[in-house]
This record gives sequence, C-alpha cells and structure tokens, in this order.
Amino acid sequence: MTTVSLSSSVAATSPRTPFSVLSHSLHLRGLSSLDGASSSSATSTSHRRHPLPRVRPLIQSLQHSFPRHYAPSRCLTLDEAMVAFKGRSPIKQYIPSKPHKWGYKIYCLASDDYLLQFEVYQGKEEHPSPLGSTYDTVMRMTAEYQHQQFFLFTDNWFTSPAVLDELKRRGIRCCGSVKRNRRGMPDITDEQIKALRQDEWLQRQHGDSTVAVRRDRKAMWLLYNHCSPNENASLQRWDDSGHKVSVGCPRAIRDYFYGARSVDVSNQLHYSYLIGRKSKKAWSRLAWWLLDMCIVNAFQLWAIGKNAPRQLDFGEQLMHSLVELFGANREAVQASRGTNTSVALVKDHHLTHAERPGDCVMCSHEPDRRTRSTYICAKCRVHLCIEHCFKRYHAAL
Repeated sequence: MTTVSLSSSVAATSPRTPFSVLSHSLHLRGLSSLDGASSSSATSTSHRRHPLPRVRPLIQSLQHSFPRHYAPSRCLTLDEAMVAFKGRSPIKQYIPSKPHKWGYKIYCLASDDYLLQFEVYQGKEEHPSPLGSTYDTVMRMTAEYQHQQFFLFTDNWFTSPAVLDELKRRGIRCCGSVKRNRRGMPDITDEQIKALRQDEWLQRQHGDSTVAVRRDRKAMWLLYNHCSPNENASLQRWDDSGHKVSVGCPRAIRDYFYGARSVDVSNQLHYSYLIGRKSKKAWSRLAWWLLDMCIVNAFQLWAIGKNAPRQLDFGEQLMHSLVELFGANREAVQASRGTNTSVALVKDHHLTHAERPGDCVMCSHEPDRRTRSTYICAKCRVHLCIEHCFKRYHAAL
C-alpha cells in the first residue's frame, strides 16, 4: 500500500514523460581553464568529453560540505570506487577487479559507511613526489585527520612500509592489505607460505610495523602498526557444509575484515536505488553519482539512533518531502505535466489587437510570402494569425 501511495503521489507531481524530458535536458555550467580557450574543433571536442569542467563547482561544494556534517569514528577507510561509464572520456579507467570495470575512478575516504572525502582521478600526475603519486594521494586524502589518533584501513593499492611510517609520524596508525613486492617488505619465501595449512599464519616484525601472512584459499598479506602482533582474535566464516564456524586469526586481520568495508558499503547503497540515467555526455554520469552520494550520506545521518533503518524508508520520506515542498507550486506541477494548449491560451496567452499590423511569425518565413496580422499574443508579444498559427506557435513552445 505504501508503494502504491508513493507512486501515485510522485506521478501526480511529475509524470514519466516530462521527467524524461527534464532529465534529458539536464545541464551544468562550470568554470575551468578550458573555458574561454581557443574555439578550435579539437579544443571544443576535448572540452565536451572531459567531465570535470562541468561538475567541478559541485565537486568542490561537496568536498567542503561532507566532512562538516559528520564526526567520524576512530576508524577511517581509504579505497577506490568506480562510477560506471563506457563513453568517450580522457579520464575513463579500466579496473578488472571492480564490478563495474569501466568508468571514472574515485578515491574515497569513509567512516561508518559515510563518505567524508573524495577525489576524482584525473590521470597520471606530472610531478609526483619521490615516493610516488599513490603516496601523495594517501597524504592528501588524510590531511584533515592527522594528529588525531585515527586508524586507517587501506587496500593493497595504497599500503606500503613508507606510507605506514609517514602516517605514524602524522599521528595516524594504519592497517591494510599489501603487495609482497613493495619496497621494504621482509623476505618471506614461497616455501614458507606453502608450508602453512588452512587458517594458519606467520608474522614478521620490523620496529612497530608487522607483516602477517595468513593462508586461506590463497595467501593474504597484511601490513599494520595499529595493534600488537601478539593479539589474537576470531572470525566467523562459512564452512563447506554451509554453517558458520569460528576460526582463529591475528587481531589485525579481524580488524581489517570489519574495518575496511566502509567505502564498499557506501558504494553498494549507491547502486541499490540509482536515480541517474544512461547518457552519452561525459559529465552526466559523474554528476548523477555526486547526487546519489548526497542521498547516501543523508541516509547515514538519518539512520543514526534508529533500529535497523532501511534505505527504502528513507527514500520514501525524502520523495514525500520533495513532493510536499514543490508539489504546492501549481505552475511548476502544470509545467512538469506538459502544458495543455487550451489551458495556456485561456490563462496567459490570448490574442489582442496590435497598435500596428505586422508579419505573422508562423507563415511569413519566405520573402515572397508575407501574411500581415493585426493581432498579437498578449504574453509573447508576437504577431500571429487567428486560430491555426496561434495554436501552432504555442504548441511548439
């Protein structure tokens, strides 16, 4: 019953066809270094296919707004998200490990499934620091949370001994999966890893940083300095018979399994109820993603203190609020439904005598065919013939 009531109220405010027209006509205007540049064909084409000039003001506004409305817990998560897009764009990426392999890559910093910071990947940096562009990205994304004793969970794209050491100096402890070929990693041979049985692990420590290798279906490498290597914990896993069992592991691995999911959960919520539509425009899909993340973050704020909150319930309340806010404007509702010509003629557009005759704008396009009319539309202030030209002109608006 709730769905029927919701659908009817929303449809009464904005029916499908006018909504599709408005969605197709969505336009953003932004400023960038490309604006005002040469009007050559190559420059114009590059501008149209690059999404950032259009959405940069919206990105900057949300980068400022998101962290202001939420106080993060002690755990932060840094990961990549993909905005699905297969059209032409100079910053489109391909990541085979992602559910959506083609699209825009977004670096995301989240806490408790709330998106705090994000950065759109724009391609290879021209002048990275000596430690590399990935190192620079981690430091930029965590700049607002340094010297506050946060724990940062990362995936193997961001984790390295150099990153852990620098974050420690900046007051952030780190835990993340890591690639075994990172510079500064301890020497653990393939024979030592193959000797491990299922759910067994080994650890190597250097200073206060520890590398843990745990054998599951394949070896999992973890680098951390947020807890002692002597602390053990347990994980709930599914066995071959389909039952949950408790298996032992280092505490760091348990923390990583439960602490590194914020960005993934936020992405799952985003794809649960998409409001965006397919488009060939390079900026359109990114703009819809930004609006979707506004809704996801608003849901996380709304869910605070609630028992088992549902995203669908929040979406219904949000739509009812928007209908209540904008549905009271009868002119806006009538415009969204598509103005009926007869209603428009009676209310605003009607013929009145002109001070002097003029050419009808509908049937005087050719030089040798000019039709003079002594009537004008009271609202549009153009000369029109009675009846047919008057109706045809206003039907085209």
